[in-house]
Amino acid sequence: MKLRTFAALALTIPLLPLASAQAEETPDTSAAAWNIALHGLVRTGFDSVADDERYDFIGRYDGFALRNARLSVDATNPAGFAARLSIEGATDIESGGTTPAGTLDARVRDGWLAYAPTKTLQIRAGQFRPGFLAESNRDPESYPFATASLVATGVTLGAGFETAGLALDRGIGAEVNSGTGIVAGDLTVRVHAGAWNGNGANQQLNDNPSVAFGSRIEIAYGELVTLGAAGFKNARTGGELPDRYQESDTGTAFDLQVAAAGFSLFAQAAQVATSYETVGSTDRLQAGWSAEAGYDRAVGAVTAGLGYRFATLDPWAEGSDARIHEHVTEQTIALRLGAKLGGLPAKLVVEHTFAEEFETRSLNNDRTQLTAVVLF
Repeated sequence: MKLRTFAALALTIPLLPLASAQAEETPDTSAAAWNIALHGLVRTGFDSVADDERYDFIGRYDGFALRNARLSVDATNPAGFAARLSIEGATDIESGGTTPAGTLDARVRDGWLAYAPTKTLQIRAGQFRPGFLAESNRDPESYPFATASLVATGVTLGAGFETAGLALDRGIGAEVNSGTGIVAGDLTVRVHAGAWNGNGANQQLNDNPSVAFGSRIEIAYGELVTLGAAGFKNARTGGELPDRYQESDTGTAFDLQVAAAGFSLFAQAAQVATSYETVGSTDRLQAGWSAEAGYDRAVGAVTAGLGYRFATLDPWAEGSDARIHEHVTEQTIALRLGAKLGGLPAKLVVEHTFAEEFETRSLNNDRTQLTAVVLF
């Protein structure tokens, strides 16, 4: 999808020499015992989309992109308290429709407090990403491709007919998780279960009195194989007063990750079913899956790799006979290089994506993208 200690000293003047002599042996349980870590990343790139002869909002806005400019502060304490504050300076604020007039703004991404009474139990509250899609739980610096897959992000502005992906945005809520994981021999089990407002990140109020519920479980065999499953339920209220309407989303996802000897395999499948409770129309089903394979090898101080990804997304797998030709398929080939720049970890990824829609909605929108990321 990761705070406080108090101390009291009762010293009398006769005990001062003894306290001084024992000072180096006594653990520091004061506020100074907090470990504060400052870190961040800058992730920038260049996008070039083929020009479609029929639609002037596709392929006409090639140029440089700032994908992330993130600064995070992590605080941990020996008593089991933790906190994170993460500010993203490249949050995409779109103006809607097919206009490219969106802007970048600074927004809070993660802002949470946590307490872990044991290694296998953590309670967390604040703003964080619910663990639904395994892909969206990757940190931006660990993406093996220039951008996330079609399943997670959908079709973005300028790259085709804009379509939302299946990843959940961060939300404000609380969860219980298994901390570092429950270990049994070579197996590690990680569990998350929580509730959040369900109306997105950085929202002052909930959209209704209900909350979204979700959970995720992962079973890992060492560092070799990880199996995951997740689900969520969210009753949403949309529209403007007085014309409000009720909808309900139910999502399920499954994933597999394998890594050995430089080779990696990742596959995921997800669907989100929407019930239109106010109008009572036919339920909608959005479905997608992706699979990727890669190989990375260290050559001296540089790591070089090659990746291939296949992804498909059908935003109307069920629910509208008039929209049965809207699903999209993408194939992506990526080259990546990792190295140290002035002692800082850095990665460069260059990829080309072949996009394909149904014939009635076919576009000339293949694209080439480059992403460079530096961690600090």
